[in-house]
Amino acid sequence: MDSTRGNPSPRNRSSVTWGVRGSRPGPHVCFRVAKNGKYVNPIQLPTPEGPPLPEEFKRNFQARRDTLLASLDSGTLVVADEAL
Repeated sequence: MDSTRGNPSPRNRSSVTWGVRGSRPGPHVCFRVAKNGKYVNPIQLPTPEGPPLPEEFKRNFQARRDTLLASLDSGTLVVADEAL
């Protein structure tokens, strides 16, 4: 999908795909960003900041995250406060 700054994505147009491919153990998101025809790391792109998340939402998310992580029995888990 081609997109330019300030233009919304067309309705009913997929911008993200997911599925099981290759050696991945389960469903995952494949998120790619192309700039001038080349794939780039989206974390390195300048993006506008949104309003901060209210502390209550953050606390609720962290509590739910911790509950879900505790229910997993896959061994050592790492929790990151930033994108990897």
